[in-house]
Amino acid sequence: VGAFTLPPEGFFGNVGRNTLITPGIFTVDLGVTKNFTLHEETTLQFKAEFFNIFNRVNFGQPDTNIFDDESGVPLPTAGTITSTSTTSRQIQFALKILF
Repeated sequence: VGAFTLPPEGFFGNVGRNTLITPGIFTVDLGVTKNFTLHEETTLQFKAEFFNIFNRVNFGQPDTNIFDDESGVPLPTAGTITSTSTTSRQIQFALKILF
């Protein structure tokens, strides 16, 4: 917060592009399917799907409000990350009969 000052009223300021770099996103999804033949024309399909299999935390965007809009006082929460952008590990199973 000490590196920034509030520009005069009516001006945009001079902060350059890409000054704030946020954390990236990385997830790995996996799907496994197995077919079992029950009769000549009937097949049972088992499917397992894993989303975010390594359960990696992907942090959300930091708070970009540096100053209070009304008073111009620096905010203590500027630049803090308080959320995640993706869900935790999720697993789902399915059975399907094909005939």
